[in-house]
Amino acid sequence: TNSRADLRQADAILVIGSNLTESHPVLALEVIRAVRLGKTVIVVDPRATELAAKAGYHLAARPGTDLAILRAMMKHVLALGLADTDFVAAHADGFQEYEKSLAGVDVSAEAETSGVDAELVRAAAEAFGRAGSAAVLVGTGVAHGPKSTAVMAALADLVLLTGNVGRPGTGLFPLRSGANSQGLADMGVRPDRLPGGVWADDAAAARLEAAWGTSITDLAPGAPATRLVDVMQGGDIEVLYVVGADPVLALPGEGAVQKALGQVGFVVVQDGFLTETARRADVVLPAASASEDEGTFTNGERFVQRVRAAVPPLGDSLPDWRIVQMLANRLGADWAYAAPGDVMVEIADVTPVYKGITYAKLEEGEVQWPCSSVECGGTPVLCEEGFVGGKAAFAPVESGVAETVTGPEFPFVLITGSVREHHGTGERTRRSAGLTGLVAEARLRINPGDAEKLGVAEGETVRVAGHDGSAVEAPVCLSARVPQGMVFLPGFSLEAPVNRLLGPEGSAAPAVRLERAGG
Repeated sequence: TNSRADLRQADAILVIGSNLTESHPVLALEVIRAVRLGKTVIVVDPRATELAAKAGYHLAARPGTDLAILRAMMKHVLALGLADTDFVAAHADGFQEYEKSLAGVDVSAEAETSGVDAELVRAAAEAFGRAGSAAVLVGTGVAHGPKSTAVMAALADLVLLTGNVGRPGTGLFPLRSGANSQGLADMGVRPDRLPGGVWADDAAAARLEAAWGTSITDLAPGAPATRLVDVMQGGDIEVLYVVGADPVLALPGEGAVQKALGQVGFVVVQDGFLTETARRADVVLPAASASEDEGTFTNGERFVQRVRAAVPPLGDSLPDWRIVQMLANRLGADWAYAAPGDVMVEIADVTPVYKGITYAKLEEGEVQWPCSSVECGGTPVLCEEGFVGGKAAFAPVESGVAETVTGPEFPFVLITGSVREHHGTGERTRRSAGLTGLVAEARLRINPGDAEKLGVAEGETVRVAGHDGSAVEAPVCLSARVPQGMVFLPGFSLEAPVNRLLGPEGSAAPAVRLERAGG
């Protein structure tokens, strides 16, 4: 809803689902700046991360219990009378049902469930509730974690409850994992959305049908990424077209993903690298890298930025837009784009929030959507004039958590995430001599106390095994930042792919056991 620069006006910042200094180090500098200025910073993270150690409030919630923390915080805000009742009355519906959903919440019980001291939770809630302006940074640990929809809804409830939306220094900041992830969402690259990120309703469909001269109303929505493996395993996908992604390493359950790919009749991968998925494809279309391509990127702050090729495409590779156009025309279309600028003209025509964005305008600098006309200077803060449709809606808060069940045979909770030196699955960063010189391999981080009990030392290779018999091997890294009973393995490794051990999207963190490799 807001810009990174807005964080400088926030009196309180809540960070949840992200080890910010590792996954978004530039953005982390803004939060560290807030700490140094004495502002309230609350970090919800099971590990004692670098940012958590600096923050005024570190709520070390057990994996899968974020929702318990949020229920407790909101209940305490209500109990203290810190709800922004004027804002709620003017801008939100459904408050009574929402308040009723919290009636049975006991702050102490929720804190105990999450493993956090109840008084610390109360103090953090009060600090957030009393802040003149407060912002929430939401990482992919929430988006891809258990009860993700419920946690996101609760975070939206929290900012509505405290009136922290529509003003500088407030709002929700969903942290994207890729440089142009927001741009993909804006173009409707989701099975239930159309360009502009809007729901595929009749009005939006009619606008696109008029522009494209075709019918899309009767098309059934496709399968979301969270169900892709199940749908492939069911034999319901005849052709899979993968562009700039590596499901074999990125999706949870490496073995299940590989098996599912075998059920697809024809697999096409379009990528700049021969990924693990590309190695299993029937056809690979070599794509240019970002430094070889022209167009725009849209970042998580909604800034649309012009990008230009620094070098020509390597070998026979082509820009993505050109490959897609050639494929469409082979299938009977008549797409006549001569350059990326022609595509941008159509984007502005069919995507209302991009309507006023042109290459000429971008030559003057980045533009923050929505931008409804050429004269528009962009929109730094969403919802300043209210919400689309009139009012926002509170969502009743779900009960329960998705905590991992451990036992004598599988006593450790496995969590994963980013390291500063590598991005995503590491397909690109593992090719950099400079980055691999800093971090060459994925190391299993374990609390020194746990390592001592197991009799394993720094650098010793251990086998990490799950309930289903899946396992990876990785060298040990002793880290007091990881609490006892928990281990951390990053996701960039080809030799120790952590996704092999993960359950389906949205499931609880897996319980694992450790043993000496070869033992």
